[in-house]
Amino acid sequence: MSSVRLNCENMSGNEFNRLATVSYISLTTFRRTGKPVSTPVWGVQFEDGIGVITAGNSGKIKRLRHTSRVLIAEADQSGGLLGEPVLASARICVPEQVPLLRREIAKKYGWQARALSILQICTRLIRRKVFDDSVALIITQE
Repeated sequence: MSSVRLNCENMSGNEFNRLATVSYISLTTFRRTGKPVSTPVWGVQFEDGIGVITAGNSGKIKRLRHTSRVLIAEADQSGGLLGEPVLASARICVPEQVPLLRREIAKKYGWQARALSILQICTRLIRRKVFDDSVALIITQE
């Protein structure tokens, strides 16, 4: 965990909620060895935290099944940090929440979200996958 600086100070609720309004969030999950793995994601205010959608078979999900501890920070499109990472917790939601979260992401990201959705549908067709394996995550303050 040497490459990621950890801000253990308590972040105010307003500061945490502001992360739901930025364009990209760096979501850092941890391998069993403790090694951090960061990924830029889209996030929106959802329920009691920040909602994120990812593939059900992604490394993020595998790592979250081991530990719910994550770091989040404002980031640019390529994942470069634009703020200090803060400790948070992520939980996997029930499948019924995916369409609700997808609608909120579509509101915030507009044509980009629609283009990504079309790309995902095409990818599923090419791979002959009939179902959408997307998973909703909610990130909350520690």
